[in-house]
Amino acid sequence: MDSHAHIDRFPPEERDAVLARAWEAGLEKIVSVATALDGVDTLRQLVELNPGKVFCTVGTHPTELDGGVPAQKEFIDAVERIAPVAIGETGIDLFSAAKSASPQRLAERQKRAFFLQVCIARDLGLPLVIHCREEEKGRLDAWNIVQRTLKDAKVDTEWALIHCFDYSYQELVPWQKSGGFVSFSGTLTHKGNVNVQQAITFTHVGRFLLETDSPFLIPEPLRSEKKVKCCEPAHMVHTARFAAELMEYEYEAVLQCSLKNGNKFFRLEK
Repeated sequence: MDSHAHIDRFPPEERDAVLARAWEAGLEKIVSVATALDGVDTLRQLVELNPGKVFCTVGTHPTELDGGVPAQKEFIDAVERIAPVAIGETGIDLFSAAKSASPQRLAERQKRAFFLQVCIARDLGLPLVIHCREEEKGRLDAWNIVQRTLKDAKVDTEWALIHCFDYSYQELVPWQKSGGFVSFSGTLTHKGNVNVQQAITFTHVGRFLLETDSPFLIPEPLRSEKKVKCCEPAHMVHTARFAAELMEYEYEAVLQCSLKNGNKFFRLEK
């Protein structure tokens, strides 16, 4: 399972081929994650054309708030239209906020949008896909905001997933111990990403997933060799192999664990 992709970000004429390559590579399921509410119709079409294989979420990414925070009714309407498997991608991105013309203002807007979506996920009984990025490597400001928001909203971390995990084992261990999930992307394979590579060796085998975040975050060796212009779900095999080496697990075992955990987290088990 590719637990986090953005199939709607591929040109319409390329989507069928991208999905065909994913199935050929052995993927069984893909969760196409929303970044804004105006993409609802595209996501719904992807799900309808690929029943039982492509699933979608509803959410507004923290970098997609230039027009303000959508009203609660807009989120609810989107949920009713496409029956998502989760709320998200939502969260805190202080890296983008710091680069804006009004850093504090955008950071506060991100907090409001995140709290709103956390509460919607809680009230609807849906899992939550979280984006968490710091202004600087090594900082924990965004991480602390996420933890505090979940606590304030009284959300059980058992149904919260930190996607594209980019922290150390010091954050991962207590997060998973509290029931939280994490997913690892192609950044796991990037040279110099020592903290994340170390962190996956501490991961709870029942609370980790794999993802591509495609069309972003090309994994090695494709990234260094510049064989491709963008990432796609089929490339998840490179991240899975790298993860298996670090975890000292069989490659197929890592794939099966990720699929099993993804089915559990997104409630796709039958």
